[in-house]
Amino acid sequence: MPLALRGHDNFRRQKSVVLGVVFFSVMFVSMGQSSQIATYTADREIFYKLRGAKFFRTASYDLANSASQIPLVLGETDIFAALVYFLCGFEAEASLFLIFEIVLFFTNLAMGMWFFFLSSVGPNANIVTSLGMCSIFEFEIFAGFIVTTDQIPDYLIWAHWISPMSWSVKAMG
Repeated sequence: MPLALRGHDNFRRQKSVVLGVVFFSVMFVSMGQSSQIATYTADREIFYKLRGAKFFRTASYDLANSASQIPLVLGETDIFAALVYFLCGFEAEASLFLIFEIVLFFTNLAMGMWFFFLSSVGPNANIVTSLGMCSIFEFEIFAGFIVTTDQIPDYLIWAHWISPMSWSVKAMG
């Protein structure tokens, strides 16, 4: 187990506490990106106008939008990860903290891009918000914390493997 609590020898209790904190952290950064839906859907009208005038290609816009999110996501993740990691009493090792930080950073970035995708394919902000919350619900349920992997029926196991939250929880838990 990569993350461990300082001074706790009871492995079973420690593992459930660590997984709970990890799941909460992943869920928090994922839900935080849902606030970008309004921005993404509002920017679509401008994007369509500029793309129609041949100012830039769609791939250029997507790449620039993704790159512009990196500093904000890095700042959010730095502050949140430092607070959670040290206030929860995890081992004070630089390598473990960096794993925690990097996984949360990429989870935050991936969920931002997920909401960007939903905003691109959805007709308006209301529908995109509903789709986003339904997808977050699916990602949470099949992340392996609420319903463990061995409890998921065989015909739904694909939902576990496509959930970005499950990969984040596996990486840190």
